[in-house]
Amino acid sequence: MKKIIDFDNYMLEMLSESIEKDKLNLLISNNLKVLLDSMKDNPIASNILKNSENHKTEFKVTYIDIDDSNPNKKDMVSFINSNKVIDQVIKDKNIPRDDNIDDTLLSAIKDTSYVNQSQFYSLKGRSKTTIGRIVGKLFPNMYKHF
Repeated sequence: MKKIIDFDNYMLEMLSESIEKDKLNLLISNNLKVLLDSMKDNPIASNILKNSENHKTEFKVTYIDIDDSNPNKKDMVSFINSNKVIDQVIKDKNIPRDDNIDDTLLSAIKDTSYVNQSQFYSLKGRSKTTIGRIVGKLFPNMYKHF
């Protein structure tokens, strides 16, 4: 059991725990994977591929796909925030939503989201942005020089 020094430290600890719970593995579509594979010499493409394959780090955005809805914009991708995926699994499984989702249940929720991947590539509420912005979300301050 952790010793609580003061209320501010307690709130900071609770905030950091809640932030970590809203992250998932980086998952990318097959179309995006093929495109990035063709650019493996690029450090950014290589880093995205590496993180989508090894699952050692979790991210706030996931299920990234090429967005080809506008043929005039070739640098667009769609993605979904990890917390939306987690909320959708909670809703689909009729799990009571409260602040006391323990680590075991959270792990099961995440596993369910990884098994049902196809549903999240077409889920309403996906966001669209440029590839540069998604790189900034995935790797803040890492590729400023590009």
